[in-house]
Amino acid sequence: MRIRKALKMTVILTATIFALAACGAARQALVQSESAPGAKTSFALTEDIVFSAEAESVGAQSSPADRMVIYNADMTMVVADPLVSIERISALAGELGGFVVQSDIFHTETLGAGREARAASAPEAHITIRVLAEELDEAIARLSEMAVDVRNLSRRGRDVTQEYTDLSSRLHNMEAAEAQLLAIMEAARRSEDVLEVFRELVRVREQIEVLRGQMQYYEQSARLSALSVQLLPDASAQPISVRGWKPIATLKHATETLVRGLRALGDILIFAVVTVLPIALIVVTPLYFGARVLLRMRKSRKKPSQNE
Repeated sequence: MRIRKALKMTVILTATIFALAACGAARQALVQSESAPGAKTSFALTEDIVFSAEAESVGAQSSPADRMVIYNADMTMVVADPLVSIERISALAGELGGFVVQSDIFHTETLGAGREARAASAPEAHITIRVLAEELDEAIARLSEMAVDVRNLSRRGRDVTQEYTDLSSRLHNMEAAEAQLLAIMEAARRSEDVLEVFRELVRVREQIEVLRGQMQYYEQSARLSALSVQLLPDASAQPISVRGWKPIATLKHATETLVRGLRALGDILIFAVVTVLPIALIVVTPLYFGARVLLRMRKSRKKPSQNE
């Protein structure tokens, strides 16, 4: 039994020595291949590095990760005044640690009550906000209190744990490749090899930034839930236009007509005072005094004839 155990230990030690020698030879061949003809390109070298890093990261990612779920919701509700409601929703987003993503205000045609009522224009609004994921239920409850009626409420969740884990693994591998490329570039002697490794290093760093951006997008989307709200006006709260008669519009039109008439009269008076009156004075004044002189002369001629 002791002899068998000794033989087994000898075999294991021999295999270990050969494995270490093979690793050392592989590393030496990798350094020498930079200047040897027919060496691998930097792209192939990066693939080998990433492949080895993936093999090393299998054990590191064996522990289960927390679930990452992105929650979103859509609401359609009727409110008394969409313009006031959109301001209140914007303020609510700030209270719940979020912000307004987009808001739109437009007009749509609604029918009033009664047989003689016709279509009237009423404001309608749409707003999308982001709030903290843990405050999404609170936001939905607060919005329901603002509404006259909730027409539609849809809530959905998307599990992105697998996508985020894959991105994290790829990022880890790319960072390992970057570190090894830096080590290879430091060991390189020829300028051509340095430039080639540097170009590959730039490509790897670009991919690292892309992966970080995608991971940040998932993190932000999971932290802040999107809530899209369609605000419809309450038909009973809107003004009704009967047979095309709009008293406010008629009053506005009459006021504008009165102002235009008074303005025209004022223009005529100004024109008469500034232009017509001086001309009239120049013409009428000599005629007036000339007529008086003629009248006096005629009176003076009539008096002698009466005396005779």
